[in-house]
Amino acid sequence: EDSEGVMFCPLIPVVTGAPGTQEVADNVARALSTSKLVIARGHGTFAAGATLDDAYVLTSLAEHSCRILALKRQFL
Repeated sequence: EDSEGVMFCPLIPVVTGAPGTQEVADNVARALSTSKLVIARGHGTFAAGATLDDAYVLTSLAEHSCRILALKRQFL
């Protein structure tokens, strides 16, 4: 596992829905009610922070964690 990702954002919900649809908007909103960060499958990340910088840090953390996990899978 990615130790930094586990420490700062232990669970990132992944939601579905076609980009630009009410379905994905509802799913993202529902997930953001319990998490600061969510991934919409096939679309990208959404984050809720006190400031834009806080939200950017969360999305950067998610990207970094995904890279670490992808690299880990190459070596297992």
